Amino acid sequence: VLGPIFIEDWKLEYSVHKCPRLLQRELTIIFPGQDATTLYAVPTFQPAEVDLIQPLGTPDVSAAKDFLLEKFLVWGNCVQQKIIALGFFCDLIDPCSGLPMTSSSNTIYSEVDGCELLLKYKTRNVLSCKIIEHPKWRSCCYPATLFTTAPPDVLRSVIQDISYSSFKTTAAAAATATGIRAHIHSSTSCVLHCGKWTVPASAATATATAGPSSGYISPGWVCCILPSPASCIPR
Repeated sequence: VLGPIFIEDWKLEYSVHKCPRLLQRELTIIFPGQDATTLYAVPTFQPAEVDLIQPLGTPDVSAAKDFLLEKFLVWGNCVQQKIIALGFFCDLIDPCSGLPMTSSSNTIYSEVDGCELLLKYKTRNVLSCKIIEHPKWRSCCYPATLFTTAPPDVLRSVIQDISYSSFKTTAAAAATATGIRAHIHSSTSCVLHCGKWTVPASAATATATAGPSSGYISPGWVCCILPSPASCIPR
């Protein structure tokens, strides 16, 4: 329907697609209560300076993934808040778990299968894992997707109004904070990775109640600064 469009300051590429019938069946489960025939898929890609298919423990890869995840969450949350304010539905898929961030669902969305279906990008198997290959950046890219009922022209207008300064401000605040940042999905008991730590949802949510919030994670998520790694498990 639209794109791919590259946003120069965010260094993020997005496109907008009407969801085909094959994908609509899956989205009905992922987003309960939403009419899947009205949903648009918005896959995004961010170029990375390193090949992200290297082992997760590789310092450069871990740092790159954390940075690109943070940037997608800030950008996606800005889009989501503006879209919802206009009266439309919008939700992001967490790149770490494959689960929707605000909808109550335990069904995982596959970024690889989605991009293969929507964009016809090539895939390949690496150590029994299927990965997507961007036509320009190959495996040096970070894919993430959001879904919305907003028409493409409305979505594009919203995206054009989002300033990169919102991410720079957030990044600066995070850099001066102490402790460990945790992103915990509130509707499930799953464990998501957090930098160098794995944070149990029950422990982190309890800690987050009294902890500071960065203010950019969507409702249904907790973003907190844990005072110590006491509640975390090294991964």
